[in-house]
Amino acid sequence: MKKYVLGYYGRLLGPVDPNVLDRIVENGAKDIPLKPKPLEPLVPVFRKKYSSASDDELLLRVMFAGNQVDEMKKASAARRPPAQTNILGVLKTILAEKRKGSVSIKRGNLELSVTVQ
Repeated sequence: MKKYVLGYYGRLLGPVDPNVLDRIVENGAKDIPLKPKPLEPLVPVFRKKYSSASDDELLLRVMFAGNQVDEMKKASAARRPPAQTNILGVLKTILAEKRKGSVSIKRGNLELSVTVQ
């Protein structure tokens, strides 16, 4: 409770009565500083560690601990059809699913986007 009212978890939803705040601080754990340390920016650290990852993957890695993102990627890859060796094969696979949506493939300086309506 002390960390919550001191703002350790972000901005409070509303003001805390000063008398209540004083009691929480006084009765809370003494080893909790009254002012939280500023958080270190994580994205640059993760960008360096996972240099080929997309921004979406980096954000997932910041939010999920351990190998959870790797497990998500494996599960996603397991649901995909086998990789095709040419663009025509990729297009045939996309169209065969008969689902509406968009797919973007980016490799090097080539980007291919397909929208099925």
